Formats: sequence, C-alpha cells, structure tokens
Amino acid sequence: MESYNVDFRACRATYYLPDGETLTLDTPAPSTEIAREFSGSAIKAAITGAQRGEVMYPEFKQLAQAGGCIGYVVWLTSRHVTYFGRNGETHVERFPD
Repeated sequence: MESYNVDFRACRATYYLPDGETLTLDTPAPSTEIAREFSGSAIKAAITGAQRGEVMYPEFKQLAQAGGCIGYVVWLTSRHVTYFGRNGETHVERFPD
C-alpha cells in the first residue's frame, strides 16, 4: 500500500496500492457532529496521545473530529499524514523516527 485516505464525512476509507488498484471500505459515521472550526493544536494533542499509547483509535477519531478534522491522508512512502479541515486547513504530521 502506498497511501490511504480516511473521509469522516463520507464514512469511507480508500486504500491505494502501488499497481494502481484501490480498495474502498465503509467506515462508521461520526458519533457526534464534526466541529466546524479546525484546531491544529487539538489534532496535535490527539496525535501525541495516540503516539504515547494513551489514546486508542476510536477515541483518536472523536478527538480529531472535535478538533474539526474531516479526514486525513496517510502517505506511507513519504512518511507523513495530512489532516484536513472543512475550509481547506491542514495539519501535517511527520512519522516519528
């Protein structure tokens, strides 16, 4: 897999393979409304908690959505994740070494 895109609003994740194939899967709908305002610091706090093992994925999703994250793209080959807000805001997080 080269990358994958998680879209919280469309409730789906799409995985991109090196040979051009894709796989799209349905994901659960957000349990609460995604915040309208994007907060890079809230996204960073959710990421830091997950990296420390204090926040598991279901809680990470809720925290990210509360921070206005509508989805994200994981770029495995270039080792970073781009988180998106509904007005085009982004937060880029590099993979730890």
